[in-house]
Amino acid sequence: MTVLYALKDQVSTSLKINIVILITVILGMIIMLDRAFVGSSFYLFILANVVGTTLLSKQKSILISCVTTLYVVIIIVAMMTGFIKFSGYDNHLNSLGEWLIHLGTYLLSLIVIYLTINGMKSHLLENIDQLEVSVEHVFKLAYYDPLTKLPNRIKFIETLLGDSKKNIQGVILLIEVKDLKMLNSINSNEFGNNLLISIADILTEIYIENNKIARVGASEFAVWIETFSESIIEIHINNTLKILDRELRLNGIDQTIEFYSSYAHYNADDWPIERCYQNAMIALEYSKNLKNIHLVAYNKEIEQQTIFDLEIKDAIKNAIENCEFQVVYQEKIDVLTGKVYGVEALARWHSKLHGEISPIVFISIIEKNNLAVSFGNMMIRMILDDVAALLNLYGKHIVVSINISPSHFMTKSFNVFIVEEIIKRDIFPNCIMLEITEEIMIEGFDIAQSVIVPLKAFGIGISLDDFGTGYSSLSYFAKMDLSELKIDKSFIDQINESKKVKALIKAIIQLANLYEVAVVAEGVETKEQLDALIELGCYLIQGYYFSTPQPINNCGNSN
Repeated sequence: MTVLYALKDQVSTSLKINIVILITVILGMIIMLDRAFVGSSFYLFILANVVGTTLLSKQKSILISCVTTLYVVIIIVAMMTGFIKFSGYDNHLNSLGEWLIHLGTYLLSLIVIYLTINGMKSHLLENIDQLEVSVEHVFKLAYYDPLTKLPNRIKFIETLLGDSKKNIQGVILLIEVKDLKMLNSINSNEFGNNLLISIADILTEIYIENNKIARVGASEFAVWIETFSESIIEIHINNTLKILDRELRLNGIDQTIEFYSSYAHYNADDWPIERCYQNAMIALEYSKNLKNIHLVAYNKEIEQQTIFDLEIKDAIKNAIENCEFQVVYQEKIDVLTGKVYGVEALARWHSKLHGEISPIVFISIIEKNNLAVSFGNMMIRMILDDVAALLNLYGKHIVVSINISPSHFMTKSFNVFIVEEIIKRDIFPNCIMLEITEEIMIEGFDIAQSVIVPLKAFGIGISLDDFGTGYSSLSYFAKMDLSELKIDKSFIDQINESKKVKALIKAIIQLANLYEVAVVAEGVETKEQLDALIELGCYLIQGYYFSTPQPINNCGNSN
């Protein structure tokens, strides 16, 4: 055994097991020759069979049992015939019956051993099969998207990491479905699932040769594209997006689906593959902040903008805590009377560190970083504090409009908060108008109504801002108890350039009149736009043509 231990690294496991069994059997034989078939010899033979049955093949374990049993039988026969005599046997085990009892016990022990261990083996094998199935299932959950069957982000990066050792060059393309949550809300979750499956199938067909495609987020897909020259990569990707649009329509998706898209080049000499993916993500986030959707390529300027956004985020948190924001008011004019119909409160921010920051910039960062509630509560308090002065300035007939973000409006505490703040200042609720966008429908019409109905019952007005720019305005317009709707500036800009846009504005005005909802045209900047709106029957006007947003101490003085 000492020699075997010394050579343990050079000897195979199978040979080790056979040597252990051989030594055990030999010891059992020696003890039996000396002390008969009792005690230690019995257990040594049993041990040899246990080891053999457990660790060796069926044929080898049967061979061991046959050898040990044959040895026992030979010894018994030899002793009973007097061929072999040992001292000490005459006083016990001196009859055939006693020997047969021990032999029977031994054989019965062997049978029990075989049945037990083989049963355990079968059970273990079944569990191993189940374990393999479970391991495979866990592997798929860890590395593959259960809906589209595509690899997930982890598997995608791992695959590219393996390929990157071969000095590959190429592009990581990211494609994200715009407003997937809204699409699900308007249609159904099944619609969204079918859309994602269709996109996965189309991308797989387009890039069937490289087959490095993944679903890396709820609405995001990643594609590895082998090296293309800089001059044609954008043409290639734009063609991919066009094919997606065409094939989705052929697959029965008759709704317009828009995509954010970005890409980043990979070269082993520039940065690791993980950094390339991160660069593509930075470009994708940048694309979401653009007014018009188009393909964005990563570059250093975009990264610097992202770093700036992170700095602004921290600055915004401090600005909210210290109430650094300013409220300005833009008048809404009733052109029939020439009087101010109401004012819209707007936020402005002059950062101590970064200077004047556009609302387009800081509002977007606030929304993306879950700061809408704290920012919104701060703005509501500041605006309500100005209501008394605004009523004194313009008259008690005016309505003060407050923009509320969807994420703020849909919180459980919003209704209670704004009602308490209005009551605390002894303000008539009908002096307040809350401007919301149809993005609140992402959470569902019934949920939105559960917020709107009690506010209307309290006396607060509800205005639907940016009307006509979303997916489903007309589908729920008739069901919502609105006080006002605002025609988006993008329509006003085209009112004298497009007959279709002009006809659409006319239809919106007629629809609003049908449901006795006030219509405000926002973003009016020229007399030509004003004249066209009056001709169409829209008399409530907001825009630079009449007034610019002003602090409360300047209100009423703008031209």
